[in-house]
Amino acid sequence: MRKGISPALLIGIVALAFACFFVGLIVAASLRSPSAPPATAAPGGAATAAATSAAAAAPTIALAALQPVTGETYFSLDKLNQTSLLTTPVPPITVGAGEAVTLSGWAVDTRAGKAAGGVLVVIDGGQTVEAKYGMERGDVATALKSGGYAKSGFVATVGGGTLPAGKHELTIRIVTADGRGYYAPTQAITITVA
Repeated sequence: MRKGISPALLIGIVALAFACFFVGLIVAASLRSPSAPPATAAPGGAATAAATSAAAAAPTIALAALQPVTGETYFSLDKLNQTSLLTTPVPPITVGAGEAVTLSGWAVDTRAGKAAGGVLVVIDGGQTVEAKYGMERGDVATALKSGGYAKSGFVATVGGGTLPAGKHELTIRIVTADGRGYYAPTQAITITVA
């Protein structure tokens, strides 16, 4: 005589499997955060328009409250609007009056061995604009062989009409990972507002 699983037992097992599957879906849905989806990085490290709109938010880092630190750290200024800054020499950059200026790149705190505490763009040695910092840069983590650098991308937007006609110099300040100081790289980008 051949023995097997009774049809009633088989139906019970299948019903239990479906119940577990649906309970898992409900639990997973309840654990999801209701926050907006993360901004995505475009080739070359430039951010989407959704990410740049956040750069206009009120600054949370006050440069005057930080102390300059000695030494250097790794960073890259990748793009200003659609112009690549990775070429040598950097081509002349002209923007129209009233046009927004968007600077993107990455920066890390090499002394701490992790992402920086933020990035500020300094305009003509005075006014500062806080960059949106913490964007995904897996290429940087791979190149520098440290997973701590994966969220080191930034994008900063200087609103249209902020810069009067003429030449302007943009530099950056890289906030240390502990948020107490900043690195002051000497690289500067000169733009002309027509």
